[in-house]
Amino acid sequence: MWYNYGVIDMEFLELFDINEKPVGKKIVRGNTPLDGEYIMVVYIFIMNNEKKILLEQNVVTLAWVVPGGHVNSSSPKNNIVRECKEELGIDINPKKLKEIETIKKDFRLFKIYYLKEDININSVVTQKEEVKCAKYFSIDEINSMIENGRFRENNVILIESLKKYLHI
Repeated sequence: MWYNYGVIDMEFLELFDINEKPVGKKIVRGNTPLDGEYIMVVYIFIMNNEKKILLEQNVVTLAWVVPGGHVNSSSPKNNIVRECKEELGIDINPKKLKEIETIKKDFRLFKIYYLKEDININSVVTQKEEVKCAKYFSIDEINSMIENGRFRENNVILIESLKKYLHI
């Protein structure tokens, strides 16, 4: 069971099949789904005009992470739009999102989106319960954070996906 600030978090997560269709079941966060069932997590890379990526710093671990969250029964695009509003206080137009890929890892489906938009960092209002701050970083700076252990380990495969997408 995962803990949230010392209190058991009884968050229920939607389950999906390999084709990203809801299976009509939910699971308590922290539990492992049955074979053939997946938890879907959406992530977004927002790149500004300086070719820097917007990241957020986790309030508990202080690691830098790609903005995102778990998918409920609405579309993954709607979920990433909601996560951006909740965690960063920014409005994202779902029509501008480019889907990079979906990565299957263990019992998770990581759906990755890309948005080229120059969002003013001063307009970002973080969700204080989850996000300490947000900042733009170059790919080189992100690579350095990965090497120095300042980047969430399970987000490294997301960065590799972005590099492949951008051909860098």
